Order: sequence, then C-alpha cells, then structure tokens
Amino acid sequence: MSRLPLQSFHDHHLEILNSSSTEDNYYVKYIAYDQQYGRGYWQETVSRTASPGLDASTMPHRLVNTGATTFTFEQITWKAREAGDDVTSPIPAFIGSPINCTFFYNTRFGTLSEDNINFSVANDPYNFFC
Repeated sequence: MSRLPLQSFHDHHLEILNSSSTEDNYYVKYIAYDQQYGRGYWQETVSRTASPGLDASTMPHRLVNTGATTFTFEQITWKAREAGDDVTSPIPAFIGSPINCTFFYNTRFGTLSEDNINFSVANDPYNFFC
C-alpha cells in the first residue's frame, strides 16, 4: 500500500498483493477529487473479475403491508459486494441451488439450501457479503 502513487487518474484499479497467498490480496481504485486525475485518494473496491452481487429477480421477495387491507409483493434490494473477490468475499453457498427455507435469527437473515446455512451480516439483513 505504501508504494501506491500519491496521485493517479480517476477509477484506476489495482490489485494489492499482500503476500504470496491469493487469500489476502485486496483491490483498490483511485478516486480523483475532480473525477479526472490528480489529487484524490485510494479506496478499497471489488475485483473487476468478481461478480458484483446478487440478482434480485432470483432471490427471495417480500410482502409489504401498504395499507389496512392491501399488500405489495416486491423484490428486495440486496446489497452489492463492496470489496474483495470470490476468494476473499465468496458468494453465498445458495447461489446455483434452490433456497428451501428462510428465517431470521439474532438480527440476521438466514437461508437453508441443500446442506448449507447462510447468514446475512448482523443488523444488515439484505447483505450476504462481509
């Protein structure tokens, strides 16, 4: 990290090799204050090769009470992956398998899929990426 240039062009992506292992690498992008180049800062981000997150159309939906006798069935806005890659921030185990059950436990949203239990981040029920 100390070898990164102090200034760069906006949206410049780099992978930081922390050691010889791929399990501790991370990704940064440069945010220029003027949205072009020059002064700015480096921010941790998602690998360009990693999936950005979950497809809301194939995930569980919710039934929202919108009035005394009315309900709306709608998609949930799932939080996208904010950093890492498929090694450092893996996709949930239910991707590619049907979800058999959903539940809440101690401020976490949980799913059962095949032999797997997946929990969301604590106090962030629609975020499955740590």
